[in-house]
Amino acid sequence: MPSRPQPDAVPVEIGEAEATYTSKLLDAYAEHKGETIAAASHLDKWANLKSHFQRSREAFYHAESLRVFVREKVEPGTFEGLQTEILGGVLDTHDGEHSDGYARVVAVTEKAQSMALDAHPLNRSAFAIDRRGICHQLANDGKLTWRR
Repeated sequence: MPSRPQPDAVPVEIGEAEATYTSKLLDAYAEHKGETIAAASHLDKWANLKSHFQRSREAFYHAESLRVFVREKVEPGTFEGLQTEILGGVLDTHDGEHSDGYARVVAVTEKAQSMALDAHPLNRSAFAIDRRGICHQLANDGKLTWRR
């Protein structure tokens, strides 16, 4: 595989392609804080959640850049296979007991980040941030949710 270029900067505005996973994150934060959090701008009073939200968006865009990067370099379905591998690896953590949605998303993304993917063809191209981002892609696709 050739060297992978750096992904584009995360846009300031949340795009339509991010609507589902970002709303799931805001819902998880709302459960964690016991308050309504209807927009990312409401995170300003919690530096840790605002930072987590920004890191999550960066991870999502990293994973999206990996998807685009490998699209014409590997067999069709290879990236989707990586998503399936990560989903299978995090489901027990996802389905486990967590104090709230924020604790669930942190546990799931930590699990994805630490997974051994030695047998997968993209193992050398998928960085830890991509693995976290794939969790947000999976949330965006309705395969993971943070709040019960």
